[in-house]
Amino acid sequence: MNRKWEPSEILFRALAVCVLTGLVVRSSLGAPLVTPSLQTRSEESLPARHSPSLVTSPDLSGMDEVVQRQLREAQSHLAAVTRERGVTKRKLAEAYGSLGELYHAYGLDPAASDCYLNAESLDPGEFKWPYYLGVLYRNQGDIKRAAAYFETALKVRSSDEITLLRLAEAKLDLNRRQEAKSLYERVLALDKSSVPAMVGLGKAALAERNFAAAVEYFNQVLAIDPEASYVQYPLAMAYRGLGAFKQAQAHLLKQGRGGPKVPDLLLEELEKLKTGKADIWSKGYRAVSEGRFTEGAEAFRKVVSMTPQDPVARTYLGTALARAGDSNGAIQQFSEALRIAPQNAQAHYCLGVVLLDLGRDENAIRHLQAAIESDPQYTEAHFQLANLLMRSGQYEAAAQEYARVAAADPSNGFAGLMRAMALVRVKNYRDARAQLEQLHAGMPENADIAGALARLLAACPENHVRDGPRALRLIQELIRAQKSVDVDQGQTLAMALAEVGQFQEAVAVQRRIIGVLERENQPDLLPLLREDLASYGRGQPSRVPWRSGDPIFFPVPKKLELPPENLPRAHASSSQR
Repeated sequence: MNRKWEPSEILFRALAVCVLTGLVVRSSLGAPLVTPSLQTRSEESLPARHSPSLVTSPDLSGMDEVVQRQLREAQSHLAAVTRERGVTKRKLAEAYGSLGELYHAYGLDPAASDCYLNAESLDPGEFKWPYYLGVLYRNQGDIKRAAAYFETALKVRSSDEITLLRLAEAKLDLNRRQEAKSLYERVLALDKSSVPAMVGLGKAALAERNFAAAVEYFNQVLAIDPEASYVQYPLAMAYRGLGAFKQAQAHLLKQGRGGPKVPDLLLEELEKLKTGKADIWSKGYRAVSEGRFTEGAEAFRKVVSMTPQDPVARTYLGTALARAGDSNGAIQQFSEALRIAPQNAQAHYCLGVVLLDLGRDENAIRHLQAAIESDPQYTEAHFQLANLLMRSGQYEAAAQEYARVAAADPSNGFAGLMRAMALVRVKNYRDARAQLEQLHAGMPENADIAGALARLLAACPENHVRDGPRALRLIQELIRAQKSVDVDQGQTLAMALAEVGQFQEAVAVQRRIIGVLERENQPDLLPLLREDLASYGRGQPSRVPWRSGDPIFFPVPKKLELPPENLPRAHASSSQR
């Protein structure tokens, strides 16, 4: 692609120096291939003649003037260093790296990675260049390359806790769980109370369906930090795997976003480099996303002070305040946003969610409906309203809202599943089966959908809906695919066996489930399980696929979340609908 270069940029590119002539070439991955002579830190001077290594020239035109000036000064500094006679490789590496840090801080990732690659080639003994490259590639979703650079950084600092954690997370994402577990264990050897390491080991255990170990790790996290709401959801899933549905529901109600706080001095250095309104907004967004809600609220409060008539800024501030636990402050900001822009769908939605969290369901429904009226395509509003209607027993209305969500997002298997459950509650079993059949055909790997279909086929009270042999095949295939069985699936298997007349086998399965719950001291389901066991013993199949109090009929309200980060800056001037 042809580019137009400013004179200053031409000079900058012409003067850019990476390495000695012939010593560096680019691999197919874009990483520099360095000869052994550059593998140790050196104060050697560069010769007068050397080949330039091109750095991506970023477009600065959309940035604040103060930011443009800051970046151009750094570019000029690098150009000046390259003109120095006898400049050392380390000094040139520092100039490249410093410019890369600024690019990195402002999200100019291609230019940042070019600078870091040059810096690392010139000074491979410096820790932060491969570390920053690992962070960049991790944020871009290139997990393999990120892991490679974190491993390079660890060769410089083998016991750096933050790098060990980042590499472990990358290994976990790459499904290399044993390597990840080993790295997390190295962190625990350095710090026995490392919450991030315990969270990582808990996630690994959950992925391996070792539910008991996952419960232990996540509970250790809560013992250290009772406010660690980000482990509530995986802990709930672990309890669900053990069949402890009451504990699972209790933890689902407490779930939150974010993750364990990992102080990263190098990334904090990048943050300190940033100036300008857009960057304050980004700091606030990042703080809220990482669970630092009070800090995020303070950043958004600064943005509101700059643009008090921007309803989007007030909506973001309200969201941060809500996540920080200041519901009254949040309501005030959302209400002010609606005063400025009465039809603002986002403000209506956010206010509805906060009111829902306070138990003010009628007002919450009103604002969620107002959000939908302003923006009929507002899928999150439809989804939140559907969950609220489902919990309040308005099943037909809930089914309609779930249908709208599924139509807008066919990949949302949960919305489709919940529509089927709403149909079950109004005893429209024929349509419930049709819904589950369609979902299963499109998402055969979805265990929850397959399990629900199998259970409806096994225990539906209407003869024309039941299909015992197919129910048995479905649940057996599901169990074989997962190479394990949880309590919920065990119940379905027993129902299917009883439906096809294999009552002895149904009794045996049901007894094993009861034994597991007794050994795990999880008594919640025991009365219902024993009731079904007695029926199977009498040669009677189940005709109640789900009890009225089953947690599946009480979806947990979603926590208020920030919209995509670029929304307010892209639409700040047109947010009033």
